[in-house]
Amino acid sequence: MSSNHAMADIHASENAKVKPTLKPSTCARLYSRKAFKSLVASRRANVKSEKKQDSNAGQKHPVLIVHFMRHGQGTHNLIALKSTWKCVCEFGLLKKMEPKCHYNLVGPDAVLTELGRKEASTGARVVDSLVKKIRSNNEELHAEKMTHISSDIDLLITSPLRRALETGLLALGTRLYKKGMKASLDQQNKEKDVLQQTTNIDGEDYKHCPPIILEELAREQYGSHLCDKRLSIAETKDFFESIRKGIEPYPRPLPLITKEMSTNEDTLWTEIRETKVSLADRAIKFVQKLWIIADKYVETKKDIVPQILVTTHSSFLASLVRFGFVCCCDEDTNQEEETNERDQFLKWFATGEVRSLLLWRPSQ
Repeated sequence: MSSNHAMADIHASENAKVKPTLKPSTCARLYSRKAFKSLVASRRANVKSEKKQDSNAGQKHPVLIVHFMRHGQGTHNLIALKSTWKCVCEFGLLKKMEPKCHYNLVGPDAVLTELGRKEASTGARVVDSLVKKIRSNNEELHAEKMTHISSDIDLLITSPLRRALETGLLALGTRLYKKGMKASLDQQNKEKDVLQQTTNIDGEDYKHCPPIILEELAREQYGSHLCDKRLSIAETKDFFESIRKGIEPYPRPLPLITKEMSTNEDTLWTEIRETKVSLADRAIKFVQKLWIIADKYVETKKDIVPQILVTTHSSFLASLVRFGFVCCCDEDTNQEEETNERDQFLKWFATGEVRSLLLWRPSQ
């Protein structure tokens, strides 16, 4: 069994024992054209049958499509693959940090490896493919006079840890470039070579880069592991600027928003690992805040469903998909189909993996 599968099994076993103190209020399922059309039709039917206005009608974005992405391989992941150390601090079995643990050998705030950058660029192609499919779906939705979806990524929300931030930038691909500029990469710089693999939808450059938001709630399970201790906001901004200049042949100002961060220094990290209950509650809080952030920063019209990219971490994602949502399916979905969808919904995220979810706030 690979270390990745072993970790997934351990986390699944631990999460099965967790009872969050908060309750999720957002419905979710894996995104597909069929799922989206079914949701829109059912919401319309509910409003008509009850002969009253949708309770979410006053909200700017009652439905979202969110592409959740785990960061590419980090230096801590690489050293863990090579290590024989069996980490127990992950599950609160130690009262203080264990210096010998492989997750503490890379220092604070682990960064991407060369493979991690390639995985992030592969994720960029996946995101672009999803966006392109959604664009084609919009033609059908428009013909049927149904609510349609934004034609591109409207927002990037990322953990403040460097590996997630760099993954998010790489995943945005050509959205980082000035309008009308083509990416001419420096072949001498290996760190730029990964951008050759990013795609340019429909052969056109993007008009703008979406806002990039650092969100503390989206960080990895904190404490005990130095790799999960973030830098100060000032240091993170310097890192962001160095990455921006490194991956963008035609530098332009990019909208990094840090106002959602509460403190400059990392005041959450201690030598004791965050509990799974705290992590689950934080995942639920993140989903609640996701709606606030979307309404605050997304500029699409009220009747257009936004697309949001979220780059984050494995343990956080494991708690998010298990505790952050009410997992839903169509009423006519049979038991086998529902089980298969739920299994796909809950499975462990591989490094660089992208999973698209359809989120909505239920009518009251």
